[in-house]
Amino acid sequence: MDSQLKQKIDYVASVYQEITHLECHYQSLEISGSEIAQPDLCCRVCQLFRSTKQGSSSCQTQISSAVMAAIADDCWKVVVCRTGLLDWIVPVFYGGNPIGYFISGSICNSDESKKELEAQVNLFSTFYSVSPEDFEAACELVQVVQKDQVRFFARLLFDLCRIHIPAGKERPSDLKWDPSKTVFFEEEELLEEFPRDHPLSQRVYSNSFTSRAMEIFWKSIEVKANSIFANIMSKRILEAHILYDEVMSMAYCEPNLVLMRTSAETLYHIITLTRYNKDNYDIRFYRLTYETMQKLFEADSADGIKQAMDDAFDSMSYYCVVDPQAISQSPVAISVVEFLEKNYQHNIKVEDIAKSIHMSPAYVSRIFKKETNFTIKWWLNSIRMKHAQELLLETNIPIKDIGPAVGYSDMRGFYKMFAKHFGVTCSEMRKNALME
Repeated sequence: MDSQLKQKIDYVASVYQEITHLECHYQSLEISGSEIAQPDLCCRVCQLFRSTKQGSSSCQTQISSAVMAAIADDCWKVVVCRTGLLDWIVPVFYGGNPIGYFISGSICNSDESKKELEAQVNLFSTFYSVSPEDFEAACELVQVVQKDQVRFFARLLFDLCRIHIPAGKERPSDLKWDPSKTVFFEEEELLEEFPRDHPLSQRVYSNSFTSRAMEIFWKSIEVKANSIFANIMSKRILEAHILYDEVMSMAYCEPNLVLMRTSAETLYHIITLTRYNKDNYDIRFYRLTYETMQKLFEADSADGIKQAMDDAFDSMSYYCVVDPQAISQSPVAISVVEFLEKNYQHNIKVEDIAKSIHMSPAYVSRIFKKETNFTIKWWLNSIRMKHAQELLLETNIPIKDIGPAVGYSDMRGFYKMFAKHFGVTCSEMRKNALME
């Protein structure tokens, strides 16, 4: 890059940052296969996401698609990044050829969306192994730019490029991008608001919404579904129920019972599907789904349908936060739980449990899973978490001593398990309790 061009790029970035108080980065266009060179991101949330193998691959594919689309259309693009933040990408042309791009944003478009981002701490910890403490610290740095202002910020950066960096006349026509990789916001979509009292069927069958707008709508339901379970796992049942009712309200306002049942079933499946994964397998949710669908089929009134969905929420909450000791009446399971309760402070092995009840380790593990739908390891962690919470809230014991007191020799493992189980860190839980 010649010095004159570099000065122009630096000038555009400095003027933009002075006006908006947002970071922006320039990245030269280096294409390897179908992937574009990635910029140095200023957003700490995105840095954490990209520090994981799964997150890095997903982010790279999305940015590459967005950059190619921006170059092909010679226009700025606003995109929802994989972390749920908004970014905008502006292509840079020089001498008739694309030479790079600016990226800025990494913002939430409302205070509510920032709260939803912060509520994903448990999900980031579980699926991407991101430290809850690091994620929370990163969220604090995220700025909020109101939705109706986003396009002006993107347009400003685009105009600054065109004014100060001579683009030339020619435009490449051979760049290809996969629109399935990325969801873009057009100007009208950025301003589009879905009235909360509209029935789901109207959204599905209406011709007034673009396919992109509908994709954004479905993704917003997925985000709310994740927030529902994040709140349940944190025992914020009231907040979870409010979100659940907000989603289900699109079914409750349907004009007839057939559409009401169909919409309720659809929304229920979207919510519960966020719960199914190989690390969080619970067959009780399959039974709950069967029973809920049966209740919906039998309901002969709007109140009956709403009651069926309220019952489903109550069961979901119970399955996620129930006291483990109240579940099983199996003699073997009861003996195992009693042993775990008496010895949870120690390093417990299945062989120790089996020896205490005069059975083989394999048989004990199999019977316990059959009778409770949980593994012994899961149950032991639940008991330890229960006692850790008691020590945290009912004593002044230092947090660093709580892990060893409930059987954890690895403090990092304890902190990670605690955040995964409750959705908040130890220090957060104690701080919130003191405030109350």
